[in-house]
Amino acid sequence: MSIAGDFDKVYTIVSVFLAEDSNTHRHVTEFMGLDLEMAFKFHYHEVMKTIGEVLIGIFKGLQAEYAHEIAAVGSQYPAEPFKFAEPALILKHSEAIDLRADGVEIGDEEDMSTPFEKQLGRLVKAKYDADFTSSTQFPLAVRPFYTIPARTTIDTRTATTCS
Repeated sequence: MSIAGDFDKVYTIVSVFLAEDSNTHRHVTEFMGLDLEMAFKFHYHEVMKTIGEVLIGIFKGLQAEYAHEIAAVGSQYPAEPFKFAEPALILKHSEAIDLRADGVEIGDEEDMSTPFEKQLGRLVKAKYDADFTSSTQFPLAVRPFYTIPARTTIDTRTATTCS
């Protein structure tokens, strides 16, 4: 409603409670959610760029404000420092699939399985030295309800870092 009321960007950070049977380590029924609604002028890449900027701002804020707490957790649970590219790393689905290696099988038009996503994280870290990435241009055949066909031409007035 706020977007229709001529606000360009609206967000909320709220507690989310899902009434779902989620007996996996990848799904939670209670969490803090960040919901961003945004009007864009030319292409959804404007939204991808904004989301990347917001998350990088959060990452930087956490690293600056909570360095002591991060170090305390790290002393008990050693891990490499969290790294991210600036601007945010955005890979086309085809680029992510092209990184496949080490026996994780996935076809060009397949959905990403949990083993592939884990391997992709390792491959992105090795190639780009980043722990955070987004994916775009997901195949229509995999998720037709959530995916809009990619346009063959992009308005040149959209000067973003992703294509």
